[in-house]
Amino acid sequence: MERELAGVVYLGDDVTDVDAFRALNTLALTGAATLSVGIVSPETHAVVRETADILVDGVDGCVALLEGVAARLADSGSM
Repeated sequence: MERELAGVVYLGDDVTDVDAFRALNTLALTGAATLSVGIVSPETHAVVRETADILVDGVDGCVALLEGVAARLADSGSM
Protein backbone atom coordinates (compact mmCIF):
# COMPACT_ATOMS: atom_id res chain seq x y z
CA MET A 1 0.00 0.00 0.00
CA GLU A 2 1.67 3.14 -1.25
CA ARG A 3 0.59 5.43 1.59
CA GLU A 4 0.67 2.75 4.28
CA LEU A 5 -2.94 3.32 5.24
CA ALA A 6 -4.22 1.43 8.24
CA GLY A 7 -7.83 1.94 7.19
CA VAL A 8 -10.36 3.81 5.12
CA VAL A 9 -13.95 4.83 5.79
CA TYR A 10 -16.14 5.98 2.91
CA LEU A 11 -19.63 7.40 3.27
CA GLY A 12 -21.98 7.55 0.31
CA ASP A 13 -25.65 7.90 -0.51
CA ASP A 14 -25.90 7.42 -4.27
CA VAL A 15 -25.41 4.83 -6.99
CA THR A 16 -22.27 6.72 -7.99
CA ASP A 17 -20.74 5.77 -4.61
CA VAL A 18 -21.10 2.03 -5.22
CA ASP A 19 -17.83 1.94 -7.19
CA ALA A 20 -16.04 3.27 -4.11
CA PHE A 21 -17.73 0.67 -1.90
CA ARG A 22 -16.53 -2.05 -4.27
CA ALA A 23 -13.02 -0.56 -4.39
CA LEU A 24 -12.90 -0.74 -0.60
CA ASN A 25 -13.78 -4.42 -0.76
CA THR A 26 -10.78 -4.92 -3.04
CA LEU A 27 -8.54 -2.83 -0.78
CA ALA A 28 -9.61 -4.93 2.21
CA LEU A 29 -8.04 -7.93 0.51
CA THR A 30 -4.63 -6.26 1.00
CA GLY A 31 -5.13 -6.18 4.76
CA ALA A 32 -6.40 -2.63 5.13
CA ALA A 33 -9.32 -2.05 7.45
CA THR A 34 -12.18 -0.67 5.40
CA LEU A 35 -15.73 0.41 6.08
CA SER A 36 -18.29 1.54 3.54
CA VAL A 37 -21.20 3.44 5.03
CA GLY A 38 -24.44 3.80 3.10
CA ILE A 39 -26.44 6.87 4.02
CA VAL A 40 -30.08 5.94 3.56
CA SER A 41 -33.16 7.97 2.83
CA PRO A 42 -36.44 7.10 1.14
CA GLU A 43 -34.76 7.73 -2.25
CA THR A 44 -31.74 5.47 -1.65
CA HIS A 45 -31.25 2.95 -4.44
CA ALA A 46 -31.22 -0.72 -3.43
CA VAL A 47 -27.67 -1.24 -4.75
CA VAL A 48 -26.36 1.25 -2.17
CA ARG A 49 -28.10 -0.69 0.59
CA GLU A 50 -26.75 -3.99 -0.76
CA THR A 51 -23.09 -3.00 -1.20
CA ALA A 52 -22.46 -0.88 1.90
CA ASP A 53 -20.99 -2.58 4.96
CA ILE A 54 -23.29 -0.64 7.28
CA LEU A 55 -26.21 1.75 6.86
CA VAL A 56 -26.97 4.97 8.71
CA ASP A 57 -30.17 6.96 8.61
CA GLY A 58 -29.58 10.22 6.75
CA VAL A 59 -27.38 13.12 7.76
CA ASP A 60 -28.25 12.68 11.43
CA GLY A 61 -26.97 9.11 11.26
CA CYS A 62 -23.71 10.33 9.70
CA VAL A 63 -23.25 12.91 12.42
CA ALA A 64 -23.87 10.32 15.14
CA LEU A 65 -21.42 7.87 13.55
CA LEU A 66 -18.66 10.46 13.16
CA GLU A 67 -19.19 11.83 16.67
CA GLY A 68 -18.90 8.30 18.02
CA VAL A 69 -15.67 7.69 16.11
CA ALA A 70 -14.23 11.02 17.27
CA ALA A 71 -15.13 10.25 20.90
CA ARG A 72 -13.47 6.83 20.76
CA LEU A 73 -10.35 8.27 19.17
CA ALA A 74 -10.20 10.99 21.82
CA ASP A 75 -10.62 8.43 24.59
CA SER A 76 -7.81 6.31 23.17
CA GLY A 77 -5.51 9.30 22.67
CA SER A 78 -5.33 8.70 18.90
CA MET A 79 -6.33 12.21 17.91
